[in-house]
Amino acid sequence: MQVLASKMEAVNATGASIVASSNPGCMLQLRAGVRLHGAGQKVMHVVEILDQAYKNEAAGRGGKGEA
Repeated sequence: MQVLASKMEAVNATGASIVASSNPGCMLQLRAGVRLHGAGQKVMHVVEILDQAYKNEAAGRGGKGEA
């Protein structure tokens, strides 16, 4: 729990609204950290972030093209 508190202190200091990880175990720990010590960050898998970026790009083109 001390490691998690220290990790979340560092995350909070960045001002980031999203915490990214590709490891499911780390994501579970980070979600618990956000609940206990966070500032409302969202924990996402890197593929979820890419998916959102592609959707945003497609929406910027009027929904046309491959995404």
